Amino acid sequence: MAASPVSLSSASPSDLLHLLSIEWKEGGRSVGEGLDCLGVTCEAARIRGIPYVDPWQQCKERWLAGERDARQLFEFPEGWVQTWPTSPVVVENAVVIFSLFETDVVPGHIGFAIATNQILTSREGAGVYVHPIQRIRSQIVEVWEYRGEAHA
Repeated sequence: MAASPVSLSSASPSDLLHLLSIEWKEGGRSVGEGLDCLGVTCEAARIRGIPYVDPWQQCKERWLAGERDARQLFEFPEGWVQTWPTSPVVVENAVVIFSLFETDVVPGHIGFAIATNQILTSREGAGVYVHPIQRIRSQIVEVWEYRGEAHA
């Protein structure tokens, strides 16, 4: 029998809004020095108490060599379940892999759903920002939801 989804704290998006003032930095993992899209995802998961392993050290060399398909670069630890494209709903606290622009050849961007209609992410020139999911819905390729260690 599959475990039921974990009960996460009912945090509002405001618990993450302090991240909006942070600059973008490639490979950035420090609130004080800057965050890239993966860094912001890791930090948001940490704040929400969701276990998420930062894959940057495993994929850094491949990323810097030009490999940009996030589906191939990022691995999700035990307890994470892929829900998109099976479910058309992006739930709060999910990790979203998408193409930043419709013209992108591969999905090389990642963000953290802070509500069912908003994603927190970061990009060069913009820093950390909130993006409406509706504007990127056609560019989403994977959504991963944390359901707990026993679920995997």
